[in-house]
Amino acid sequence: LAVQSTMVDGSGAQSLILTTPTGRTGLFAGLLLKQGFGIRDSWCDSALARREITGAIKGAQQKSQWLPIGRAQLDVVVQHHIARGLGLGNLPQVAVLEIAEAVGAADWKDRSLDVAAETEQLFVPLGIAGDPAAVTASLRRGGAWVERDPMMQSWFEDDAEIRALIQRRMKPEAAVRAVLQEGLPARRQTWAERALLMALWLRADQGTTFPPERWQDCVVLAHELLAGRPMAELPAMVAIADRTVFAARRTAW
Repeated sequence: LAVQSTMVDGSGAQSLILTTPTGRTGLFAGLLLKQGFGIRDSWCDSALARREITGAIKGAQQKSQWLPIGRAQLDVVVQHHIARGLGLGNLPQVAVLEIAEAVGAADWKDRSLDVAAETEQLFVPLGIAGDPAAVTASLRRGGAWVERDPMMQSWFEDDAEIRALIQRRMKPEAAVRAVLQEGLPARRQTWAERALLMALWLRADQGTTFPPERWQDCVVLAHELLAGRPMAELPAMVAIADRTVFAARRTAW
């Protein structure tokens, strides 16, 4: 089994493609995971022609950043979203069962990640818990990445509640401050979960495409969000707030 996964975008969406890599025909299945919903979509073809599989994967890779992930990572994120979906009353589609049968995952259940415990388990081995300077350095490095990397441009908020905070006559710095002080704090848990899921995705890469600092910085961000650190002291969240203001002004006026 070969599994390809996109990053977790700013809406909390993550796509997975599952294939068998050899043979004239093979498995071609997909899952769309979504924070705040569960498993948003799924499909499964157990015997698609190899040329069609190859073409579909090439087409997908031209539109998004994909990384290969292992079976353990697949099991964790799928079961997490099954649990999240069931908690919200969203049942997985029949295709999820078909995928589970095709890949030998009969034990998939509603196993939600404990975001705080998982974050702590990844944070402690970094060895910076008692080193405020190292934590700050990580937050700055991660914030610069979130701000500058084209891959991270979808990380912002965009809904009616956020747009209502951003008044037309506000100066940009005042609007960013309003988002940091009034909009993002209520979404702290959501962004901590998103940062953790991003860390798990980057960690699965094992440094092949991205340096290890990327997943480590995401862990530190998740940890500091859960610790209640003010949003204005988290450079990644400042970048998200700035991008949120830009998007709101561009779409509203």
